[in-house]
Amino acid sequence: MRENRLMRVLSCLHSVLLMMPVCPAMYAFYRERRDAALWPMFATAAFLLLCAFPMRMAALRLKSLWAYLAAGTASLLCAASLAWTVGGRYFGGNLRLAFMLVFAAEGIFIMEESARIRMREKRRKKAEEDNDISYTEIQIFLEKPMAICTGWFGLVYLAGLMTACPPVCDMGLACGLAYLFIWLIYRDQEASVRFLSQSSHLANVPVKKIRRIRKGILLILLLMVCAASLPAMLTAGRRTYRDLRYQEFSLPVEPVMEMELFDMEPPAGEGWEEWLPLDQPVWEPPWWLEYVGTAFMYLCLTAVFIIILRGIAGYFIEFSGRPEENADVAVSLKEDTARRLHDGRRAGFGRGLSERERVRRQYRRLIRKYRKSRPLPCETPTQIEAQAVFPQSFDLEALHEDYEKARYS
Repeated sequence: MRENRLMRVLSCLHSVLLMMPVCPAMYAFYRERRDAALWPMFATAAFLLLCAFPMRMAALRLKSLWAYLAAGTASLLCAASLAWTVGGRYFGGNLRLAFMLVFAAEGIFIMEESARIRMREKRRKKAEEDNDISYTEIQIFLEKPMAICTGWFGLVYLAGLMTACPPVCDMGLACGLAYLFIWLIYRDQEASVRFLSQSSHLANVPVKKIRRIRKGILLILLLMVCAASLPAMLTAGRRTYRDLRYQEFSLPVEPVMEMELFDMEPPAGEGWEEWLPLDQPVWEPPWWLEYVGTAFMYLCLTAVFIIILRGIAGYFIEFSGRPEENADVAVSLKEDTARRLHDGRRAGFGRGLSERERVRRQYRRLIRKYRKSRPLPCETPTQIEAQAVFPQSFDLEALHEDYEKARYS
């Protein structure tokens, strides 16, 4: 659907817009800053789009984590090389190196968030297949625009005010306005997709008319936002700035009071050295205790190393298997054989699914074919079949009995 494609584009723009003002806002607090380098730095950060879109597509289509890491690294290197070239032309030296470090960190963060979105989608589709009512949705930060993220651009605007930096104020205002547009359009498309999915089983729904009405309402809302932001643009030259870069923060120091000397008696307990039994030998640890401590340290390091390796292996296993739009998950042969029933034979390369998995997959496909709406997680097989429209010659009783046996056996 075109709404889904537009939502994917807006989600990538959402992540890039959040990261574009990071370097200029940090550089604004530098005492020897050059204001001429702020706008080139801001524009160069837009090269993150060259890695945001490929990473999101690679996370949805590639099957293994190694392939995803290779694709993500290649796109990040391509974007970083362009940013390095532009940075050398408009701002160089240590500023260029610092900008590239932040640029690489932002690209890695986008890569990690894209992988989390892919694994979350896999868990959600698996919960739908198994009717798992205990599944809870996890919101990923860079997944879609959120209203709370507009506060970040307010902080960027405040940073420009507190450092006497008009370009950073303009960046915060422009990015905040653009992000607000993206958020409103995304919410409109999200509501349209939800309405179309809920009314897909109905006939004679005026979809085109509803879309025109929603577009008109959205256009009016965007014009209202532009009108509300117009005073801030017209009064940009009358902002009141403060420069905290040269502000010295110090606490008042009280004068030191002269203290009079008194004849002080020696404190109680003075001369305690005389009561120590100096003639007794001091206890020394045995020679083997040092080796025990060393062995225990290596044992702890080995345990930590094994835990890290198990976590990395679990991450690879959870990532593998590409989620598809029809609620199936394309998995590798090894992962598929691990879920089969143990029949005493070793699964070979040419063997198919087990009888249990074959029945469950056939049941899912038939339900999707003869039922318009998606089954709810709380529905039983009888309730699921009641909402489906099967042909008259279809043996529903045999299908129900086979599925019950395969699922609950």
